[in-house]
Amino acid sequence: MSNFANTTLFSVALVALCASASSIAFGNTAPAKGASKASQTSSKGTALVVDASKSKVLWVGRKKLGSSHNGEIGFKSGSVTMGPKTLTGGELVIDMTSLTVTDIPATDENNAKLDGHLEAADFFDVAKHPTSTLVVTSAKDLGEGKHEVKGKITIKGATQNVTFPVEVKQANGETVAMGKLTLDRTKFGVKYASGNFFKLAADKVIEDNFDLEFTVVAK
Repeated sequence: MSNFANTTLFSVALVALCASASSIAFGNTAPAKGASKASQTSSKGTALVVDASKSKVLWVGRKKLGSSHNGEIGFKSGSVTMGPKTLTGGELVIDMTSLTVTDIPATDENNAKLDGHLEAADFFDVAKHPTSTLVVTSAKDLGEGKHEVKGKITIKGATQNVTFPVEVKQANGETVAMGKLTLDRTKFGVKYASGNFFKLAADKVIEDNFDLEFTVVAK
């Protein structure tokens, strides 16, 4: 999808994890791949199983001159670990193969072109890296459900330290964790149309930073 240079980069609501995406992990808990379908209790608290059907990542990417694109990525699996009142850890796995573009109508051929380009080697090389991971190394309770989370996010085989806010709410027997982080795509080897690596006309430059905003529902 070479057209994408004339549009905007992925934002990933991996992109990333993100979380990763790719896979996003909260805390040092057991790998989501082997996670049970029921909650499990450890010294960190209770590991709640992520409901992938209710959880999502929103991404936003921008060009230097201000235009943008956005979309969604689904979760593959994961867990969120809760103490008596606060977040203590967890693990999330984001399915990069589920990446979609939502700002262009699905019937528009440019939707498929952008989607394909983001999944290609110029960007996230989804065939080789179908997931991304964020492992949270600490979660500081700030009160009223708010936390400062620190961890390591892995996208396209590269790992970077991250710090970002997470708010946790509980209702109707479910725990909902919401957070947002901004990542520099070039730190993960995604340098396509970066003004810091290539001499390009201003309207061809894609910003290095993109945003991921996630909502995780677990119980």
